[in-house]
Parts: sequence; C-alpha cells; structure tokens
Amino acid sequence: MKLLQFGIGTAVLLLFLSGCTSTVSKNISDQGVPEQVVFPDKSDAWNRKGSFPVEANLQSIGPGMEKRTIYQLIGVPHFSERFGAREWDYIFNFRDDKYQPVRQCQYKIIFDTDRLAQSFYWLPTECGQGFFQSDTPDDYENDEEKEKALDDKSGKKDDKSGKKDDKSEKS
Repeated sequence: MKLLQFGIGTAVLLLFLSGCTSTVSKNISDQGVPEQVVFPDKSDAWNRKGSFPVEANLQSIGPGMEKRTIYQLIGVPHFSERFGAREWDYIFNFRDDKYQPVRQCQYKIIFDTDRLAQSFYWLPTECGQGFFQSDTPDDYENDEEKEKALDDKSGKKDDKSGKKDDKSEKS
C-alpha cells in the first residue's frame, strides 16, 4: 500500500514539474553562459516575499558547484524551476542595518549541460557586491527601465548606452 502511495505521489510530482519552465534567459550555451539574461517577473514567484539568505552561504557559491550543494546553501528556487532546469531564480531580502528598509534583490544562477553552476547574476547589479558575479551580457531583458532608473538616481551613466559606468565605481 505504501509503495502504491509513493508511486502515485511521484507520478503526480513528475507531472507537475514537467509543466515548469526550464529556461528564461536567451541562448544559453552548453557552458552555461547566456547571450541575454532574463529575470522572471517577481509576481510569478511562488515565494513572492523572498527570503533572507545567510550571506556567508551566498559568498560560498561560485562556478562549478553542483545543484545539490547550492540547494543546501540557499534553498529551493523561488520560481517554478524543476531540478533539471538550466537556471534557478531567487528573490532575496537584505537589511544593511536594523534602521534601514529591506532591500529586495533577484538572483539568478545558470547551469551548464553537466548541471554545474557557471553564471551568476543580480538585479539590480548592485545587490551582488560582495558576492560572485559573472560578467554581464549587454542587457538584462525587461529590466532596462529598472537599470535606467537606478542610473538616473546615481547620476552615473555611460554616454553611449545610458547604462552605469562600472569603472567610475571601482576607482
């Protein structure tokens, strides 16, 4: 009887997971590098409020890590990714000090065809300071306006694209 219940439960779970998307970003190479990074809309998350990660665990994440290890460090992805998905997306909350409002960030991990993490992206990109970040493709789809708004507030723009000049921040 228990075996039958387990089998039915597994079948239902597999049917549910087979309907989930496995990729959002565009043209992900076998090495786990996208041509275009696309973050899902936060309203599509099953965990819309996000979570407060252990920052030391986030700092441990880098290229070549297995999904199982990442899962143990930061938990279940916050969207409808299945275990075979090429990318995992999270919504994380940070508070710099107890008197500051919570800052919400999106985090994306992209895996190669061997299911090892290879690319890591943050939205807004400033959220990734202190954590491993991949070089970013030219743009993040659907987030150009968000980036522009951040640039307008900071006053740091690149003359050609209107995007932030990262060199000015590093000096």
